Amino acid sequence: MKNQILHKSEVIKAIERKNPSYIPCWYDWIADETWDKYGDKLKNLLSIYKNDIILVDYDMPDGFVEPAPGRDEWQIYYINEPGVFSGMRSSDLKNYDWDVLEKAILKNPPDPYAPGRFEHAKNMRAQYPDNYLVGHWWATFFERFIALRNEGDFLVDLYMNRKKVKQFGNMICDFFCGIVDGFSDAGMDGIFFSDDLGFESQLMFPPDVFRDVFKPLYKRLFDRIHHHNMHVIMHSCGYLWDIIPDLIDIGMDVHHFQSSVLDPETYVKKFGKDLTFFGGIDIQKFLISTNPEGIRKGVEQYMRILDHDGGGYMAGPTNTIMPDTSFENIEAMYETMSIYSDRSKLHG
Repeated sequence: MKNQILHKSEVIKAIERKNPSYIPCWYDWIADETWDKYGDKLKNLLSIYKNDIILVDYDMPDGFVEPAPGRDEWQIYYINEPGVFSGMRSSDLKNYDWDVLEKAILKNPPDPYAPGRFEHAKNMRAQYPDNYLVGHWWATFFERFIALRNEGDFLVDLYMNRKKVKQFGNMICDFFCGIVDGFSDAGMDGIFFSDDLGFESQLMFPPDVFRDVFKPLYKRLFDRIHHHNMHVIMHSCGYLWDIIPDLIDIGMDVHHFQSSVLDPETYVKKFGKDLTFFGGIDIQKFLISTNPEGIRKGVEQYMRILDHDGGGYMAGPTNTIMPDTSFENIEAMYETMSIYSDRSKLHG
């Protein structure tokens, strides 16, 4: 069982499908509610299993003052209400018209180059000089828009206010391109971000809307990441079959995906020569409803399928591990990931 963090050269081999000895593993995408439930038991378990991909956030700038308690510089906050998953975002601005949003953000956008942004990233690189570090944020374009506008209004905006959406989208892209520059200066190896673009059986919007509105933004962002010789690692856990070729075309290197929506065998068969896969161990049904022995067999099977020719896989859960998952199942998943991260044992 591997108990040390992989050298970043092994992670790079996996991402670039160059026959690594080990599959990189990422263990601790865990909901706050799950931490509350299991506490020290979970903390002790994660002291055994070390992430091979280390996520590094950027900071609020020096002197930042919250516009209201818990709000960031976009005036976005995490919803903290009973019965609402802790990862859900909202904004006070969503209750207003576009002109209020434009005045609040578009005319005075956050500065990605503000002093103090990357002190944490620099400290993490100094602490982990030999490991694979990814500059990280959640909610890029679509997810950020629906926090600021709410989902229903923004889906209308895509048709009724498309010019404004594109203008605002380019401002968001300017910001994250600047964040990419700072992460590069701090020595990161890749960029990991999210944008959920699909339901379970279809995209949130037709493919032609994606290609007109979002694809140019992603291309700018991906090009900036590649300009700095970093990998593009994208979390998007819904139905994406219709636009996977588009994302590959503009440079997505790694897709962190949901296997109950994008079947792993089909995904590898169709796109394995062009993509590295991340996650794939289903938390929505499999991890909740299977017993520990079934978890061990299933995780091994996921890894065997997704670690295709030359590597091309980083193991982990498809999404946040929720509190209705038994501790024994979490333990079984981690143990199996660790054992079969040794590719000689997996493919023997």
